[in-house]
Amino acid sequence: MKIRMLAFVLLTGMIFHTNVQAESSGICGENLLACSYTLSDDGVLKIKGIGEMTSRPWFLQKETIKNVEISVGITSIARFAFADIPNLGSITIPDTVKTIGWGAFQNDEKLAMVSFGQFSNLSKIENFAFSGSGLQGFMPYLPTTVSKIGQGAFERVPAKTISIPSNLKTIRTGTFLNAELQCIAIPGSVKKVQGQAFAGCKSVNCMAMAENVEMVSALAFDGVAPSELIISSDQIQIYLDARGSLKNISKLYCSDGADACKAVLTELGYGDLNSKVYSSVYTQKALKYATDKTKQDFCGWLPPCKIESLAK
Repeated sequence: MKIRMLAFVLLTGMIFHTNVQAESSGICGENLLACSYTLSDDGVLKIKGIGEMTSRPWFLQKETIKNVEISVGITSIARFAFADIPNLGSITIPDTVKTIGWGAFQNDEKLAMVSFGQFSNLSKIENFAFSGSGLQGFMPYLPTTVSKIGQGAFERVPAKTISIPSNLKTIRTGTFLNAELQCIAIPGSVKKVQGQAFAGCKSVNCMAMAENVEMVSALAFDGVAPSELIISSDQIQIYLDARGSLKNISKLYCSDGADACKAVLTELGYGDLNSKVYSSVYTQKALKYATDKTKQDFCGWLPPCKIESLAK
């Protein structure tokens, strides 16, 4: 009888023990030296190494992850590495990371802030990296070293403004699709804006586009209807062809002179807006200054819908 009782106690203890979340660890790169991880019983995921992160072995434990710490030395974040983690609120990307992989933070609804170091080497943000996340912004801003942002990278995010890095040449299809942006500023470093890049951004109040943007695809601004717009006379037709709207315009700042924009608006059947057109070479200068000098875009440098001070 005593033997049976002892066996029952031991079995009960084993069952109870298996219900306790224990620390796990393993390899998430080519080898242990390249990338390894530990996930503590209190939900802290620590990743270290001197190479690429290529897998996400913690995926089946994603519900338990509350915080992620990535050590200096990791050079990339794997595809879907932290996707669908329900309790991840913020993360710091070390300076050594060069690539954020496809869907890396997709659908992380509580992810509000992503921080970067002063000497970040980030160059690529792949497709859908932050799609559907709760991203509010970057601290201090998206690194200027970024030269590629993939399709849908920031679609449906609640961020009010996201800086366009000065090394970015193309804003790709659907990059900001249905995002809650209040301000759009496209600096002169950007040469192409692809289809639906900003489509569905219905909260936009202010928009600025540098004069030397060369190509804007159809539907790039579908649904965008700012109240304040900085644009050149040559770009008005381009803006309209990309399905941008003038229906909410209260002030239109024309970088090549009010008369030039008024003539184009009249020709296109928008002559009723001529009383709202102002000359402003300063706004284009400010757009360039904000990008070149402060390493942020126009929206990050100046609060949305406060651009009238630059028109004086």
